[in-house]
Amino acid sequence: MRLLPRLWREYRNLIAFLVLMALFLSAIADWNVVPSGSMLPTIREGDRIVVDKMAYDLRVPFTHIAIAHLHDPQRGDIVTVDSSAAHMS
Repeated sequence: MRLLPRLWREYRNLIAFLVLMALFLSAIADWNVVPSGSMLPTIREGDRIVVDKMAYDLRVPFTHIAIAHLHDPQRGDIVTVDSSAAHMS
């Protein structure tokens, strides 16, 4: 029983970091690997792109529930699609 409090004291900073990182990746920004060459020559297959998840909507972390609509996509924007979310609607 005393092991759990000791582990918490020793690793609470690591646990807090991991929780905050998961929230960040879920709601604010993430990265994707480009799976195909459909955007050649601008973006090549295998490139990693940073995704601004707050560009168009503010969402509840770990969900696809929008809290506030911020902007609409504009001409020239590169838009990524979460294929699991596309099947939900």
